Amino acid sequence: MKFSPTHAHTRAGKPENTQRSTPRPIELQRTAAQLIAHIPALKTVRHVGRICDVLVNTDIDITRWTGRDIARELTADTQSRGWVWPTQLTRPTAFLRWRLAQIDWSKLSPAERARENDRARLAEQAARRCEARERDSHVAHAHTRVEIMRQLREQLSTKTPA
Repeated sequence: MKFSPTHAHTRAGKPENTQRSTPRPIELQRTAAQLIAHIPALKTVRHVGRICDVLVNTDIDITRWTGRDIARELTADTQSRGWVWPTQLTRPTAFLRWRLAQIDWSKLSPAERARENDRARLAEQAARRCEARERDSHVAHAHTRVEIMRQLREQLSTKTPA
């Protein structure tokens, strides 16, 4: 009797279908895909699910950190240590897991910092507009000033010199 290699898992007592019963959240998949897109060394990973698994097992809040944010933070950390990104990785998920563990992910993400800067800038602009309105509220409009000047000239011209 000849054994088929396609049924080796079944013969070994392993289930045929090893797929997850519930799909990974789309936000997690999107974050993993962005991370792969922004880190060329990770492009050798055969399936985005492997990066999803690495992200799930870290303390990164993917509702706050996008894949692009994570890549930026990894690059900034790499540069601050005087390192360079490897061009090729033999075990990309293990390398990623190790690198992610080196960083404090509780701080603000780049996107959060940008939003915070935008909020501060908008608040500053609103305060300046408010100050300008307050300052300008005491100044008469141009047409009012013209009318007052006309009335003053009229009054001065009708008065007789003493």
